[in-house]
Amino acid sequence: MSKHLTLEKLNSLISTAIESIKNMFANLLSKHTDKDNKKASLLAYWAKDYTKYITSEENFDSKSLIKYKRGDVLLIEFGFRIGSELGGRHYAVVVDKDNSIYSDTITVVPLSSLKSHYKSNKYTFILRNGLFNLYYNRMEKRIKEIEEQNNKINNNKDSILLEFSNNNINLDELKKFQGILKKESNELDIQLAMLEKHIHALEKLKNGTVMNVGQITTISKMRIVNPKNKKDSLYKVKLSLDDLDILNRHIKNLFIFENNY
Repeated sequence: MSKHLTLEKLNSLISTAIESIKNMFANLLSKHTDKDNKKASLLAYWAKDYTKYITSEENFDSKSLIKYKRGDVLLIEFGFRIGSELGGRHYAVVVDKDNSIYSDTITVVPLSSLKSHYKSNKYTFILRNGLFNLYYNRMEKRIKEIEEQNNKINNNKDSILLEFSNNNINLDELKKFQGILKKESNELDIQLAMLEKHIHALEKLKNGTVMNVGQITTISKMRIVNPKNKKDSLYKVKLSLDDLDILNRHIKNLFIFENNY
């Protein structure tokens, strides 16, 4: 359609769209309610994020990400959505049987924390092995790995100083090696701080995790927040086999036709 628009008509269309957005925000703020103010703020944040997605779309390369497998847990930015559609940042589970690193999209089922008012229905189920345990165990393991790496770096620092004192390396070589080790140590400290932040955020998942099968959706991999690489905290966090079997049954019951019609 845009190919047939003149520049004048296109500018007019854009101006109308901008005006509609301004009127929408003005209408929300005029109601003076916490609900509408929150909606306006969420829309404003999402408009900024969505703009970043659009402007960086051409430079996005799905091959720069790790390969995702069925059952992997991801943190997704679903953005602002309408009605009962699940929006915002949520954990989700990959359901693709064999997602290619060359594919820009991936199909997921969102997860949410178990609330006291939760009622069982055909579209959702409670995980037997909740995300808190899956994620916490993985992060504890990762923290131990980082601590071991830091110990190795400290040992290497001592070895390099010994080499220098024995005149096996000169001052320039000493400074070079120390710089490399310092950089590695700083990167590990950043990873450790991020893991501790994520552990704190897990508190709200202690009560349990709900799988929202009815909200299954295909998204751009640009929306993946974590994990993007093997150093990210969610790397290797995977749904238990029991819960993956339950998910398979729910998908079949909800979306697969039986040969009885």
